[in-house]
Amino acid sequence: MARDAEPAEPAETVPEPGEKKKKKGKSKIDGDASSWKQDKKDGAASTWRQAKAAEMKQRKAEEMKAWRKQVKAEIKQAKLEIKSKKGQKDTHETGSCKGDRHEILKAGKRAEPETVQEVVPAGPKKKKKQAPNQHSTAEAAEVAFKDPEAFKVCVAGIPLNVNEALLRKDFSECGEVLNVRLLREKENGKSRGIAFISFADQAALDSALSFNGTDYGGRSLWVKVAEKGKAVKVTGPGEKPSGCTSVILKGLAYSVTEDDLTDTFKNCGNGPSNVSILCDRETGTSRGIAFVDFDDEDAVDRAIKLNGSELKGRRFSMDYATPRKKTSGPGEKPAGCTSVLVKGLPYSVTDAELMKVFRKCDGGPTNVRIVKDKSTGTSRGMAFVDFDTESAVEAAIKLHGTELQGRRCIVEYAKAMPPGDEESAGGAKDKAKKGPGKKPAGCTSVTAKGLAEAVTEKTLMKLFKACGEGPRNVNIVFDKETGAPTGTAFVNFSSEEAVDAAMELNGTVVKGQSISMGYVKPKNHRK
Repeated sequence: MARDAEPAEPAETVPEPGEKKKKKGKSKIDGDASSWKQDKKDGAASTWRQAKAAEMKQRKAEEMKAWRKQVKAEIKQAKLEIKSKKGQKDTHETGSCKGDRHEILKAGKRAEPETVQEVVPAGPKKKKKQAPNQHSTAEAAEVAFKDPEAFKVCVAGIPLNVNEALLRKDFSECGEVLNVRLLREKENGKSRGIAFISFADQAALDSALSFNGTDYGGRSLWVKVAEKGKAVKVTGPGEKPSGCTSVILKGLAYSVTEDDLTDTFKNCGNGPSNVSILCDRETGTSRGIAFVDFDDEDAVDRAIKLNGSELKGRRFSMDYATPRKKTSGPGEKPAGCTSVLVKGLPYSVTDAELMKVFRKCDGGPTNVRIVKDKSTGTSRGMAFVDFDTESAVEAAIKLHGTELQGRRCIVEYAKAMPPGDEESAGGAKDKAKKGPGKKPAGCTSVTAKGLAEAVTEKTLMKLFKACGEGPRNVNIVFDKETGAPTGTAFVNFSSEEAVDAAMELNGTVVKGQSISMGYVKPKNHRK
């Protein structure tokens, strides 16, 4: 039986040389068209997004501009309303500037566009809506103007890397911040994590209290109302010393000024004759201690009754300032003396305070110079006070033993240079004793050495005006590098007789220092 033949498989088609093999699917032309359409679609979408973003940006800018314009209009309206209210109040009620400012800001307050907040440390988050105000804004502003520390809180648990500026910024959410005082370690100045923050009104204080227990930079805050007068333990003054005319105040608020103390004690006798607040030498800030001087003991008795009074949110304590024993009298007055030497001064006394003390002495001082240490530049507790007339010096001498900042001052006639300058001017003093030497032939000029820094050409012209026809000119020698006076001057005259008269002034005290005179050789006699 014959076997059937198997069907023949179709022969594989082999492309001819140079002929490309056909691919299944879309052709290259179709693929290029599709890619072009997709690119065109993506480009159109990108352009649309850019246009949309620009449109939104423009819209936000217009909304912000309109918001600012609206706020300005409301602030202007608030100002007009406050101005009209002020006209109806008494004169003493028109000074609450801080409260007015707060009302204006409150009136113009609106929800601003969202901004990026600082992340570390995170600002305090409010737990709940703040309680309604207990006082009206006008009343709170009036109280804040009279006492800036009336609305003060104590905040503990502050991160140690937070400073005053950041505290002020974060707590300004509560309202207007008047003052921020961050407690620091005395040794290294590092933060103790405790601060006192004063606000302008009760509403801001209430808002700050709502931060109690909230997280702040990873730490839990403790916020309470600062109790007034608890920082200083007020005790009674000690026994009054005999002849006491000054009191010392401690525990004062750092914001208290000399004018505040003058106003506080204005009803004590004739009021304070002098007020001095002690300040830190490096920072210049108040140390919370002050001396108040009076004219008599009766005024001190009235002043001491104010012990424990409250000033700017803090109670201060008072005590009698122990006077120093009076020293011996000023001694014999030198001829032509127009200067006095004041010793035993507190190191914090300034030139202005000395001018004030001696201002009633026949026209007051012409110059005051506090003697300072050459190396440190700090006061040595001494000063020279110059006057125009001898009668003014006599009036100044009567102030010997006057109490200044709790210390009794010694007032003497100025006879010589201040202590510490003897080494640099010893030669001048010796020459004054030995005399100027032999006068050269034809000499018409003299030298004056050992001059004080305060001496000017005008001073020397006045000193030698009675010598003949007076000086033709005066030339003070200055250091070429520093420009400071060297303490030497040349005085030129028209005749030898004037020079002889000038030499009689050798050793005269000028501006608190004794000068020495010498002849100047004429040019034709110089080698």
